[in-house]
Amino acid sequence: MLIVAYGITFFLRTQGLAAEELYSVISSSLIGNDDDIYVSNEKSGRDWRSCHLSRESQPSNGDPILLEAHSAVQVVQATVAEVADDSPTDEISNADAMLILTLIGNNADWVTVRLVWEILNNLWSPIPFSDGSGFEVQFESMS
Repeated sequence: MLIVAYGITFFLRTQGLAAEELYSVISSSLIGNDDDIYVSNEKSGRDWRSCHLSRESQPSNGDPILLEAHSAVQVVQATVAEVADDSPTDEISNADAMLILTLIGNNADWVTVRLVWEILNNLWSPIPFSDGSGFEVQFESMS
């Protein structure tokens, strides 16, 4: 069986939120908007925080999603530098944080992906970038 991994990186201008704060805002918003979201395997380090997101009542509804929050200036700037030439906006150079969703498996939980994206849209003006579509990835196209 082939296991697929797909990543979406959201470049954010958070006015300097630390990764811990960014993670806290996103995870509490997720749980507040959907009490079926289950957060597990939480890990953290200097300037990053991660967890797995899954559905508590319907574990077969989708494979877990790896959520990562990054605020290390060097990491954010290096990632921006890798993709900036293809960005449709210069605003990407103002990013001070990244939120990365990695979907692993053959049964992606698109409901949770859309919810994260919706939360980001309500809080900031995220610039999304995906492994497959680059900057062409669209909120509306999430299955």
